[in-house]
Amino acid sequence: MAEEEAPSECPFSVYVTVGDGLWTKGHFEKALKSYTKALDLEAEDKHCLVARARCHLSMGNPKQALEDTEAALKQDKKFVKALYQKAEALYAMGEFEFAMVYYHRGNKLRPELGEFKLGIQKSQEAIENCVGTPETVQLNTTGNLDFLKEAGMGKKKQKRAPQAAIGIMAQKQALSVRNKPQAKKPKESPKTVKQLLGEVYADREYLEKLLEDKSFVKKFSRAEEMDSLLHGTVEYLDKQKEFWRQHNPIYARKNDYKKRHHKPNPQLTTTQLTQHYFQGLVEVQNALDEGRFRDANQLGRQWMRRADGQTSHELPAKASIIAQLHSSIGTSLSQEGRYEEAFVEYQQDLDIGRKENDSSAISRALDNIGRTLSDLGRYEEAIKFLKEKLPMAKEVDELTWLNYSVGSAYLKMGALDDGLKYARAALREAEIGGDDVWLINTNVLMAHIHEKQELFAEAGTHFEAALQLSQKIGDTPSAEILEQQLNTIKSRLLETEGSSEQHQQEVGNEAFVQGTYPEEQKEEEEEESGQGDGSGAHTKTEPS
Repeated sequence: MAEEEAPSECPFSVYVTVGDGLWTKGHFEKALKSYTKALDLEAEDKHCLVARARCHLSMGNPKQALEDTEAALKQDKKFVKALYQKAEALYAMGEFEFAMVYYHRGNKLRPELGEFKLGIQKSQEAIENCVGTPETVQLNTTGNLDFLKEAGMGKKKQKRAPQAAIGIMAQKQALSVRNKPQAKKPKESPKTVKQLLGEVYADREYLEKLLEDKSFVKKFSRAEEMDSLLHGTVEYLDKQKEFWRQHNPIYARKNDYKKRHHKPNPQLTTTQLTQHYFQGLVEVQNALDEGRFRDANQLGRQWMRRADGQTSHELPAKASIIAQLHSSIGTSLSQEGRYEEAFVEYQQDLDIGRKENDSSAISRALDNIGRTLSDLGRYEEAIKFLKEKLPMAKEVDELTWLNYSVGSAYLKMGALDDGLKYARAALREAEIGGDDVWLINTNVLMAHIHEKQELFAEAGTHFEAALQLSQKIGDTPSAEILEQQLNTIKSRLLETEGSSEQHQQEVGNEAFVQGTYPEEQKEEEEEESGQGDGSGAHTKTEPS
C-alpha cells in the first residue's frame, strides 16, 4: 500500500515527522520531498539537514548527502549526528581517509557510541585493502635513483635548467599526450563484475535482460516509467560496483582469505593477540549488519575454534570473546528462524557470563533468551528471563521494550491482570521517552488486554490514541488497521449496552407480572430467610 505524503501546506514539524515515517518505511523519494519542503520553511535546521542527508545516502547520492551535512556543521561544528553522516557520505564516495577523520572526531566527542568505532574500523580496512599495510608494502633502494640527485640529494648539486626551457618542454610533452589516440577502456569480464557485486550480480544480469527485451517494457501502461526505473536500478548497481572496487579490490580479497585462514603468530604479545580476536568479532558483526547470516555463523565458529586453542594466560579475554561469539552465532541462527539452535547459543553466552561474573554478558544473554523463548511460544520461561533482565536496564527504550514484552507474554498466557500491570509500565516509559512508535505499540497492547477483559470503553480509548499517533507520523497502513479494530470495539460496546438495557427491562416486566418490584421482592426474600424483622426494615449485622 502506498504511503501518503504530507498535505501541500503544513507546519515545519509535520513535514519532518512525515519524512521520518516515510524513511522508516523505505519510501526514500517521498521522504526526500517531505524533508525538502520542511527545509524550504526552515533552511538552517540542522536536524532536518541531517535527516535529508541520511535519506540521500539511502538513495545512493553521497555527494548531496555531503552538502547537507556540511550545511548542518556550519550551524554546529560539534553536532554528532552531522559528523557521523558526513563520515558515512565520504566513505560511500570512496574517500576513506577523510571518512576516518570524521569518524575519529565523532568518537572523541561521544566515545560510548559504537557507530564511530565501527566506522574507524571499516575505514581502516578499506584503506588497507586499497594500499596495503606497512607489513605488506616495503620500499627498496634498487633501480635508478638519479632523480634524487637532481632534487639536490646527491653529493653534487646540479645546475637548474632555465625556467623558460622547462616550460617549452612541458608544453611539447602535453601536446604530444593530447595528440596521442586514447585507448578504449577494456570491457570488464563477467567474472570480475560477479566478484565485485557478489550476491546481487544475478539481479543485475536479470535487469539487463529485461532492458534488452523491449516487448516486456511495452506491456506496462506506464512504459516510460518502467524503463526509467530499470535503467536507474542498473546504474545504482554499477555505482555500488565501483564502490566495492575501491573498498574491497579483487586482489585484497585474496589477502583477506589468507587472513581468515591464517593462525595468529605465536610471537604476538598478549595485547596484539587480543586485538587480533577483537578484529574477528568485528568481522562477524559486519556480516550480521550486512544480512549475511550464514557467513556470520561460519565465521563465528571459525574464530571460536581458534580461541579455544588459546590458553587463558595467552588470551586473558578468552571467556569474554567466546561468550560474544556464542551471542553472535545465536543472532545469526535467530535471523534464519532457527530459534531452538539460537537458544542453545544464547544459553552458553549466559552460562559464561554467570561464571565470569560479567554483567554485560549476563544482560545481553537474558535479553536474547527472552526474545527467543517468546518466538518459540514458551511465554512462562520468557517472562522469567525478561524479569531478571529488568533491574539491569537503564535506558528508557530498553525499559519500554522489556515491560512491553512481559505484558505481551502474560496476555498470550491469559494472565490479564499481570499483563495489564506491565503494559501500564511500558506505556509510562514510552511517554517519558516520547517515542511515537512505542506509544502506538503500548496503547495497542493495553487495548487488547482490555478487550479480553470485555472492558470495551477502555479498549476503545487506547485504540483511539494509537490511531491518532499513527496518523500523526504518516503510518497509513497501521492507521487503517487500527481504525478497523476501533470500529469493531465500538460495535461490541453498543451490543453490550443494548443487552444490558434489555436485561433490565425483562427483570422489570417479570416483577410487574408478579405484582412486585425488585426492591419489594428482595425484602420478601430476606424475611423468608429470617434476615428481616417482619416490618420491612433492614437490620445491620455486626461482624463476629
